[in-house]
Amino acid sequence: MMSLNQQKRIEELEAQLGEAEDIVRDLRAELREVQDELEKLIKNSIQCLSEQKSGHDVAASEEMSNVKTISDFRSVALKFCP
Repeated sequence: MMSLNQQKRIEELEAQLGEAEDIVRDLRAELREVQDELEKLIKNSIQCLSEQKSGHDVAASEEMSNVKTISDFRSVALKFCP
């Protein structure tokens, strides 16, 4: 037979688990939104870069080859496609 303290502890842990599951669900939704935003940014930047390729071909290629993070990508994209 379970003691009252054990039952209370189980209920507390179940409540914490429910909260953690809600947080995970929210974070996954936020991640999907950010991934969608990043995908749009990349597509727009690639399109813009390809349109301006003739004028900035060498500079853009060098800049893009050095991109290591999303923020780097964003700064490069804004440099060529304000």
